[in-house]
Amino acid sequence: METEEELGSNLVTFRFLGLKTDRKRILFLVDMNRFLAPHEPLVRQSVIRAMESLQQGYRFGILGFQQQDQGPVYYRWPENGGLVAMNDRNRADAKSFLLDVSDKFEGSSSVLGAFEEAFRSQAGAIILFSDGLPNPAYNEGLASGPLVRAITVANRRQQEIHAVTIGDYFKYRGTVEFMESLARANGGGFLALSG
Repeated sequence: METEEELGSNLVTFRFLGLKTDRKRILFLVDMNRFLAPHEPLVRQSVIRAMESLQQGYRFGILGFQQQDQGPVYYRWPENGGLVAMNDRNRADAKSFLLDVSDKFEGSSSVLGAFEEAFRSQAGAIILFSDGLPNPAYNEGLASGPLVRAITVANRRQQEIHAVTIGDYFKYRGTVEFMESLARANGGGFLALSG
């Protein structure tokens, strides 16, 4: 929903469950590792709710990611990896895409590689949907603290990073800390959803 609240000197124009930004180009970065498979409906509904918060004048895209034995796998909408105008047709197509990939949650989580891809986009804000459990084996051996630093250093264009933790985050020590730290270090907000 549109608001009149000011964020710094800019008007806040996007709000999703407490996350807010004045950026008009949004990339939804969706972790599709196997631990999120039982939470796929919540992941999909959360991305859809965030999309529905976007009004005309916004541009958006979706980048799903996972780590397979053969290497990283990416699912992009639109297929060219760009950002498209928010309108009824594109919103419907994006929802169909999310449904099409709903049975593809498998493998591990290569967050570092996913952000390298995301940073190539024209997005001003990146919203990560994840369980917050990146495997060091697929993130250059980095534990969560050094991983946050590596992503932040790689964020040369200072794109905002917002983090939405989904799933059994209360079961695993450090998941919330990783996601919260990542968002804080990159000018974004943090949100936790359990299903």
